[in-house]
Amino acid sequence: MEMSNRSPFLKLLSDDELRRIHSATLDLMENTGIKFSEAEAQKIFRDAGLPIDSQGVVRFKPHVVEQAIRTTPPRFTRYPISPQAQSVKMGDGRFHMSPGSTVLNVLDVGAENKRPGTLDDIIDFARMGDALPHFLLGNGVVWAQDVDPKVFHAVYFEALVKNCGKPTPGGDILSPRIGEDLMLLSEIVLGSKEAMRQKKTYAFSGCPANALFWGETVQAFLYAARHGMPSNILPTPFAGSVCPVTLAGTLVQANAEILSVVTLIQLLNPGAPVIYAPYCGIMDMRTGHHSWGCPEAALLSAAVAQICRHYRMPCDTIAGASDSKVPDGQAAYEKMMVVLMPALAGSDSCTLFGGLLELDDFASYEQLVIDNEIAGNILRILQGIRVDDERMALDVIASIGPGGNFLSHEHTLKHFREEHYVSCLADRRTRSAWEAGGAKDLRRRAADSARKILETHVPSHIAEDTQNELEQAVRSICKREGVEYRPIRIGPRR
Repeated sequence: MEMSNRSPFLKLLSDDELRRIHSATLDLMENTGIKFSEAEAQKIFRDAGLPIDSQGVVRFKPHVVEQAIRTTPPRFTRYPISPQAQSVKMGDGRFHMSPGSTVLNVLDVGAENKRPGTLDDIIDFARMGDALPHFLLGNGVVWAQDVDPKVFHAVYFEALVKNCGKPTPGGDILSPRIGEDLMLLSEIVLGSKEAMRQKKTYAFSGCPANALFWGETVQAFLYAARHGMPSNILPTPFAGSVCPVTLAGTLVQANAEILSVVTLIQLLNPGAPVIYAPYCGIMDMRTGHHSWGCPEAALLSAAVAQICRHYRMPCDTIAGASDSKVPDGQAAYEKMMVVLMPALAGSDSCTLFGGLLELDDFASYEQLVIDNEIAGNILRILQGIRVDDERMALDVIASIGPGGNFLSHEHTLKHFREEHYVSCLADRRTRSAWEAGGAKDLRRRAADSARKILETHVPSHIAEDTQNELEQAVRSICKREGVEYRPIRIGPRR
């Protein structure tokens, strides 16, 4: 199910407010500046004539920033490696969602206590994302604590792409060594460097080291830009801690942080694909903890979508990680709130959404199934109401007349599947029927669905020779780092 290409429903900011945010952003970038610690980034800026002080703080000239915005492609397509999966079109008015990413802990199906995430969890979350129909983007979800950090990037990539045929993250590039490894593995899976540029299957993300400060994660953007692959520019603007407590101030700072990297990318490779992708939240002043499942996160994400439309830049609103500690009502309403708002405002995608709970501390298999249901409902809302003679049904209404019903009319049989969202998880039966079926609540129904996927789903999208070449490359990386290679399964645990 996809959103039709139509104007967004929701506009939080006026045209004047958008202009003021842009003007304040340029002022901040020119007069306060953004710090870059990586020498290569500093050289790119210096060669473009931008002043840099001894601490690495770059002062951005407004015309250079605005030229970078104009050079950024307004749309591009990410192609899957599975022929059964759909392409993800960024910038054309459709909305796409994905499971979450790189949490440390996992809640097993039916369990009450979380445990450290493992390589098996990466494989299983990738398979679930591959199987669940309302996630058009995949993810491995877990930062496995049983994988040596020296080879995590390669092991994660192999596990993810073998078990999910949808467009996915490509991994975190924190050094030239990791960058070269991931470019090699991407080329093996996609077939060539030219295919990497054309298909844009894997996107590479990075977060700032601190407020107005980009550190080693800039390596991800440099490698992605050189290879024509998408850069997911991902600051974490938390109002009240690393950003001003006011939402407008948070938008200005996050915008400056993102546009500084947009400028870097476009100076390096004009026309390289970019995704504007802040992870918005607040500092809860009562607890001292960050919060993502709050109305302010919903508002900020919706405003971000509008800013991106103003710039004609693809937008990924990173949202949907509930503050709840279990798959419960709080998780459901927080996730619906913080994802539906940017969806209505015209965001292209929402990633790091499915399965995440407790301030991004852990992932739940049951919650991922519930989030797929939330995603399905959101996608139906985004379809809106189609108005034409066939759907206004005047002739049908007249033929039924007063006192009749439409249940058996051919018009109902023709249109009910496209007009009504068919839930795969919600229980709409009578209480007596629900009780006769075991009186299962939402979490128990989600657990049943998760178990079925985990027990049966076998991805089948990578040719055997590609699997073998990918495995040999990861083996070589493990050998180089002195780490024993562990074969990556495809399909259920044995």
